[in-house]
Amino acid sequence: MTDYTSALNTVADSFLEATNFTYSECEAGVTQLDQIIVGSPSSRSDIARGYLLPMIYAYWERFFKIVLAEYLQSLSRVTIKFDELRLSVARHRVRRELVALCDILHIQGLHELPDKLSMAELSTFAAALKAWVDGPVVFPDPSNWIETRSNVKYNVVEDNFRKLGLSIERLKAHMKPNPPIIVGLRDLVDARNQIAHGATFQPIDASVWEKHKTFVLELMNAMQLELFETLRDQTRITELQAANSPVPLSSVFGSAIAHAANQAREN
Repeated sequence: MTDYTSALNTVADSFLEATNFTYSECEAGVTQLDQIIVGSPSSRSDIARGYLLPMIYAYWERFFKIVLAEYLQSLSRVTIKFDELRLSVARHRVRRELVALCDILHIQGLHELPDKLSMAELSTFAAALKAWVDGPVVFPDPSNWIETRSNVKYNVVEDNFRKLGLSIERLKAHMKPNPPIIVGLRDLVDARNQIAHGATFQPIDASVWEKHKTFVLELMNAMQLELFETLRDQTRITELQAANSPVPLSSVFGSAIAHAANQAREN
């Protein structure tokens, strides 16, 4: 297996520098929210917190998407080969490319390719696919690979981490046990959704505001740290992928046809 240690250390340092800027930007934004509340009349401060709470969530979603995209950009700069990148990430990259191909050709699956391409075009496609998979993994437009869905709650974080080969358990280990990530995000998202979906704005006292604010800043810090540590550890990024079948991909169609012919003869 290729030693990517030096390249990973370099991109990890660049990642940390870039995400430090993002964290500082979000932290400064949250501080400004505090300043707005302090500047409000004391009789209106609870109402001000209620109006501003969705902004705390907005900073969390912004940070989540930017930092994960920066992580993928870092992986792209290392140019790790498909057969050495952690399997979940490699599969995710290939899956998205094949889905995009099907969308472009307006087909439901690759079995419909013969209806869309000539035999010469099929041969060119197979050769291009093999050359691509034999090369390095690159994520174009990395922010488009981050799924925020309607809200960045726990299951969204967990799903993104799973697809990108990251450990949600390691992220939890960087956090204080109370509240657990699943609870802290649930409370924040629920409070944000109540406002976004037309519920009456409710006053929020200082203790609830501090709880949400502290949780989000801690979670952003933990996520940045976990991604940085992952980039610096090749054992978390790469793996030697054993073939699921002794049949090479380049000959799978011919093997399938030969197998079918043998079956027919036996019958």
